[in-house]
Amino acid sequence: MAYPLLWVVRIGLRRSSFAHFRGLFARVSPLPWFPLPPLPVCWAIELLSRRLPWSSCLVQAAAGHLLLALSGTPSRFVIGVRQQGAEFRAHAWLESGGRIVLGWLPLERFQVIDAVGQAVPLEEPAFARVPAAEPSTLGSGERLGYFLARYRWTETERLLAASWDADALPWVDILSYSRQSGLFPMLRRNLRHCGIRAPKPVLEALEEIFARNALAQRLQHEESERLLRLLRAEGIPCVTFKGPDLARHLYGSEQLRCSSDIDLFIPLESLSRARAICRESGYRSPLEPVPTEILLENDTECGFLRKQGCLAYHLEIHWAFLWNASLEKDALAAFRDEVLLAGRWTLDWLYLGLAASAARDRWRNPKLLLDVQEIALLPAFDRARTRALAARCGWERLLDRLDHALASSPWPLPRSSRRPGRFSFLALLPSRHRFRFALRLLTAPSAADYLWLPLPRPLHALYSLLRPLRLLSSVRNRNALPNTG
Repeated sequence: MAYPLLWVVRIGLRRSSFAHFRGLFARVSPLPWFPLPPLPVCWAIELLSRRLPWSSCLVQAAAGHLLLALSGTPSRFVIGVRQQGAEFRAHAWLESGGRIVLGWLPLERFQVIDAVGQAVPLEEPAFARVPAAEPSTLGSGERLGYFLARYRWTETERLLAASWDADALPWVDILSYSRQSGLFPMLRRNLRHCGIRAPKPVLEALEEIFARNALAQRLQHEESERLLRLLRAEGIPCVTFKGPDLARHLYGSEQLRCSSDIDLFIPLESLSRARAICRESGYRSPLEPVPTEILLENDTECGFLRKQGCLAYHLEIHWAFLWNASLEKDALAAFRDEVLLAGRWTLDWLYLGLAASAARDRWRNPKLLLDVQEIALLPAFDRARTRALAARCGWERLLDRLDHALASSPWPLPRSSRRPGRFSFLALLPSRHRFRFALRLLTAPSAADYLWLPLPRPLHALYSLLRPLRLLSSVRNRNALPNTG
């Protein structure tokens, strides 16, 4: 029913005024034979709207309000505006039961200009939203797996989860989701500490993969410490990113987070020396023949691999967050002074860094988003200060999109393991930089261009002419080359 209603609302809003629809909302009477729980209704509308062209936030919120009104569920359809300088934006969202159930809202950024329906106090920020705790409303193994893998539980949620009928839960789907998303360490912890009676085969499978992950995280931590000592001995300021250090800081143990590689951040001017140190340490990279200046031109990271007996260490060296060093010049200068030279992350920069990684994964990595949510719930986290830092770096749109992703949780699993293209980041750029960045994508050489056609250094200027041809070639055969451009 939600899909036809989205069409009707979209056509109605295009053909008539909003005042007419406002009067229609006031005349809707609940149908006693039409009970609908609010969260599944809103998740269905959010999912179906992706298949409906021009399904704006106004259309989604209006359709959700009509459905909830027919089912007798109180809701509030809200419209807000924001003006910052010359930029003017409007947004619509739906509130029910004291929280935003459809749409997202950074509370300090939109001013309410109209509201239809019962006024419900909204006390919690969008980033603090969590799914409903009833298994009947969570439904799928993905949503249940996400709920069971959160680090912070209220006492009410803990008692409610312990009272569930464990035999009725889809344990096969929950276990599969926790493996694919990397949330199985926290799932095991919560099953042990919250009194949830999972089947014995599920517990045995969790114990096995948890033990393997605990050993892997310990080895990765030792290797990352070795690499930090090597780089710092050569005068290269660096910090680890994500991985065991993040798990210790947020969750108190490196065993409670799963990571498959070692991530290090360095200043962009140190990349050439860092690559040489990695080579001397036994690491090899598929980008080995690519000159450093080409990597810096249009890339943000470089991957390495070192094999030691039956062990394999994957390393990624980062020198930028989202786009490239040129567009992030101011942000990287502040990051160098406040993080790299100090040798440790601040909560503000850690929040923004994880948000950038989540954006690169198209907001489909629940592990990263749970990390961000955990930082946002720490008493020491200052949301206003982080917003100010994002504004200083030109990353306001990044935090807006992060609020949207957190308020729309739980998230679907990634549909593809292929890294998203850089064109998807255009929406996060300030509008004044979009044309400049699009032009760089079409003309600035990348590592993929060099691997496609290695040219001697005097002929590197030809890459600007050959890049459109390479991009056309990669679109026609996406799996032919590494997606590094």
